[in-house]
Amino acid sequence: MDSKEPRKALHRGLRALLSSAEDDPAEAQQQPAAGNGPKNLLANIALGEIKHNPFQPRQSINPEELEDLKKSIALHGVLEPVIVRASTSGGYELISGERRLTATAALGLATIPAIIKDRVSDRQMHVIALVENLQRSDLNDIEIARGYNDLMSKFDYTHEKISSETGKSRSFVTNTLRLLKLPEHMQQALLDGVITAGHARAILSQETETGKQRLFKAIVAKGLNVRQAEEMASGNRVSTAPKKAALEKDPNITECENRLAKSLGTRVVISGNERGGAVTVKFTSIADLNRIISLITGK
Repeated sequence: MDSKEPRKALHRGLRALLSSAEDDPAEAQQQPAAGNGPKNLLANIALGEIKHNPFQPRQSINPEELEDLKKSIALHGVLEPVIVRASTSGGYELISGERRLTATAALGLATIPAIIKDRVSDRQMHVIALVENLQRSDLNDIEIARGYNDLMSKFDYTHEKISSETGKSRSFVTNTLRLLKLPEHMQQALLDGVITAGHARAILSQETETGKQRLFKAIVAKGLNVRQAEEMASGNRVSTAPKKAALEKDPNITECENRLAKSLGTRVVISGNERGGAVTVKFTSIADLNRIISLITGK
């Protein structure tokens, strides 16, 4: 499961999640009231009064993105208010806007514009933080998996429930959670970028702990790419030596490839020998495939 899975429109955005918290009394139980003021009050709040979201799954912020945001805030101010709720211990707890709050603090500003919500439950805060972060490109796979696991252990979420509230497919949720079956040091390696989610899938395919450790060490020591790791996981011998240059193709075969490519409007590869072979026709989409079939069949 790759965290860069094509993004879908989230089934429920931050606004919908916040609205459901206000409309459903069961969701709002055990929440602090935001004083006697009105709902959704917009105010400039001192940074020292805002505590970070305790359910925030993000464990790091991309330094380059943070610098870009700081420059934007320095020039234009905070264009979109953060969202907070009142805290039982005084002050406020951040619901949404972790990066904006961090950038504002880094600039040494005293206050930040904020919308104060008076009915947001712990569960809604957790989901909102996770949904917000899943829209960021740099949230690590392990961070996502741990966030999902928190939803399950603390709020009895199922895979289906996580899927519906984050807009991710059920298979993506399930495959992401599988990463937590990795030993702790391998999870840390994934968190640090030493291995990728593709490497992790190959490691998890090993039935024994010894097999997992052997493959992990080989990936790190030899710098195996994902394909090589998968080959090793399946028991095939893996060569890390550079491949020899391909033998020069028969000019007649090349000519046939070019003629077919020109006729079909796509790349064509012919492989084989005097006893037979295969013709591979590349296509970019189902529509492109249907176009090629029509050209070949004349229908």
